[in-house]
Amino acid sequence: MLGTFRDPRAVAPLVSMLRDRDRAVRDAAIGALLAIGEPAVLPLGDCLSDPVLTVQELASSVLATIADARVLTPLMAALSSPDWIVRMHAAKALGRIQDPEAVGVLVPRLQDSVKAVREEASTALAAIGEAALSSLLAALTHGEWLVRCMRLRPWGRQDLPGCGPAVVGTL
Repeated sequence: MLGTFRDPRAVAPLVSMLRDRDRAVRDAAIGALLAIGEPAVLPLGDCLSDPVLTVQELASSVLATIADARVLTPLMAALSSPDWIVRMHAAKALGRIQDPEAVGVLVPRLQDSVKAVREEASTALAAIGEAALSSLLAALTHGEWLVRCMRLRPWGRQDLPGCGPAVVGTL
């Protein structure tokens, strides 16, 4: 109900509902925050450092959909979360924001222990595009073939001018 009116004054009570024990309440809060959109971004960015991992997960999932550059720094920090769901959603949000500043924190996530995080990091780097190319090419000298392979994946998803010769030159 709070999200129906898309009133920014509902953001604080909705964010507090992310801590509710009842999943239905949390799901309703997520839907309302998504409906409100932009006014919810900064409070949700603050939730990325909440001590409760469920709150971080929920906030990161909403931010992955809203994708607002004002929370770039907390999203980049969330890539270091012990929770793979938070890392996955943060990578997705960074890919939608497409800020080259995120390249440095996304590249190491290509080696994440969780495949979903690696996939989202790869997709994010592909979305950022040419700004990520030099970091990925520099990493192609890594000693492990699987790491090199993961670093190539973003470029299989798009056609960047000059990428082919640069990749072949490093192999």
